[in-house]
Amino acid sequence: MFEAGNSGQLYLIFLFCGLGYLLGLYYDIFRIVRLIMQSGKWTVFIEDIIFCLTSTLLFFLYSLSLTGGHIRWHLTFGAAVGFWAYRVTMSKLVVWFAQKLYALILRLWSLIVAVITFPFTLLFRLLHPVFAVFSTFFHFLFAKCCIFFKKLLKKPAQLVYNKKKSMSPEQETKRPVPPMTTERDF
Repeated sequence: MFEAGNSGQLYLIFLFCGLGYLLGLYYDIFRIVRLIMQSGKWTVFIEDIIFCLTSTLLFFLYSLSLTGGHIRWHLTFGAAVGFWAYRVTMSKLVVWFAQKLYALILRLWSLIVAVITFPFTLLFRLLHPVFAVFSTFFHFLFAKCCIFFKKLLKKPAQLVYNKKKSMSPEQETKRPVPPMTTERDF
């Protein structure tokens, strides 16, 4: 803990300027993640809340360790000046470098994928005519099999095994009517 004299307070302001500078770098990490992930509005909102909460916690813990928990306005001002100094000086350079590095990683990744998939692409191009012939042959064979099995299917009326062959209307009228049952039959 530093004394409350002018030189001690000036030293604390410079320390908190350093904290603000580091918080600016911390915010750029969030910005870089946003560039890479192409975040939506809600994601940006949640990231900003996370940044504010963690920055406040870091500021409080830093203040607690250096001043014994006394939060003074000039220390908050020092952190804001440090954050502003970082945003003006280094932020554009860090984000530009991160964008270039991300683009380089994407190019390398696409090159690696192209090298790995090249033999399979070449093999597919060579065997495509053969597979096309087999495909048309099997399509033809499948169509013929469908026609064959369709002919084997029976009509629904012939599937009922206990049904007699259909009678003409004259035969149906000649059919005897069963007698009525009486109590004696039981």
